[in-house]
Amino acid sequence: MKTYREHKEDDALTQQQSENVTLFHNWIKKHPHVRDCEATYIAFVEYMDGEDVWSEADLEYALSRIPESRIVTQRVKSAAELVAEENERRKNLSRVELGELARKEHAAPTAPTAPTAPTLPMEITFPGRKTPTDISTPAALKALAKTNIHAFKWLFNRYGSELMNERLQVKPNIQPGVSVRLPI
Repeated sequence: MKTYREHKEDDALTQQQSENVTLFHNWIKKHPHVRDCEATYIAFVEYMDGEDVWSEADLEYALSRIPESRIVTQRVKSAAELVAEENERRKNLSRVELGELARKEHAAPTAPTAPTAPTLPMEITFPGRKTPTDISTPAALKALAKTNIHAFKWLFNRYGSELMNERLQVKPNIQPGVSVRLPI
């Protein structure tokens, strides 16, 4: 009959072995040329006999020391082979399937949403200037338009007329004689 201490040691050993198995499976994912199978795991267990706590460094060292005949390896395709294989697969696709694939890979850009849309800052340093210019009020923007029309036009080009008209507190009116396209 086992004692309390023996049961505790067995439970600790079982826990450590399960941690070692998890570590082994996570580590082997980084090495695609080594197959994740029972035979490979047994080769590592036999090589690391007596080692209770495994680390990734231990597994790397063991991989370099275990004879290749004991480890189950597999060939990993190079990047060029993968590209050639994908190109061959795409050659066999129909025109409709190629169109769908192109739409998936190169989705059309969507309109920016409110959080990612550019906002007009309170002050800005224009190209060629060292000090920032205040553009926080309609009066400041109007003064900028009178003193530096190029900078004012640059703001319109950079941030758009909607943001500038909002900051200027201007509601654009349609002038008489200008044709406007209406949805039908």
